[in-house]
Amino acid sequence: MKRALFPTESGTDWWVVVHDLMIDDGKLRRLRPIHVLTHLGQFHPKASKTQTFALCNALENKLYAVRYHQAEVLRALAPIDKSLYGNSRVFEYAGEQAVVAALEAYLNSIYSALEITALINRDFNRPLPSGFRKQSKKFSLFAFADNDWLGPFYDLRSELTHYNTPLPSIQDRSLILEFNSPRDGEHFERKQKYKVPFDFIIAMVHELFAMLDNWATPELKILDGDHKLKIFKEVSLQEHLEPRDITIAEILSLIPNSDEQSIAPESPSPVECDGDSTPATG
Repeated sequence: MKRALFPTESGTDWWVVVHDLMIDDGKLRRLRPIHVLTHLGQFHPKASKTQTFALCNALENKLYAVRYHQAEVLRALAPIDKSLYGNSRVFEYAGEQAVVAALEAYLNSIYSALEITALINRDFNRPLPSGFRKQSKKFSLFAFADNDWLGPFYDLRSELTHYNTPLPSIQDRSLILEFNSPRDGEHFERKQKYKVPFDFIIAMVHELFAMLDNWATPELKILDGDHKLKIFKEVSLQEHLEPRDITIAEILSLIPNSDEQSIAPESPSPVECDGDSTPATG
């Protein structure tokens, strides 16, 4: 997203938040389908126009939040093993608290992105329920069976948000926790202790974007490629942004073919811990 200064009919200039793809800054190349959809979704033949426009901008912001909080998890993890080299019997637990706090924010940002995606998808494919989990049972591209990360994601978020595992511990760059949910989850069983590698959790962002790209691609093909939009270029500090026309087809041509897309490396899967093991907390 960008902030840009535009003139108004009254003669004053207003700062307006706009999608990246409205600004011609030489970066219009190798676009991900999902970022193109957040810009062009309002022109979908089944879109609710103003509502879809607002939801698409909200999704773009949430996807930024996912990337931001993923980086925060990595940042919190960086110093977590320093205590292994100390000689004290007492260590701060603040490191683990920082990791869990960042982890909860990361998982919640993914959840928010999924819920907004479901609202946009409902505009495009009525009648569908509004919640992502409900849609996943009726919309094949969101099915849990074809997106293996969704089950563990929902279980982890529910456990940390609703059932409050009291002291999740961190060992070998893995989260170790017992699931206290009153019933088995999508992936994890209740009252069982699991070791969930942070590599697996961090990789959820790649899985999210891959799923959203797969969803966006067929929806973009429905758009009218001849439809013209305005794109703006900064000329100087003294002059207004310079507009020019660009077609939807021109923007779509900047999306790489599927065989050009990079594939994220596989991450380790969660494993059940020995019931008698009690991992250290720092």
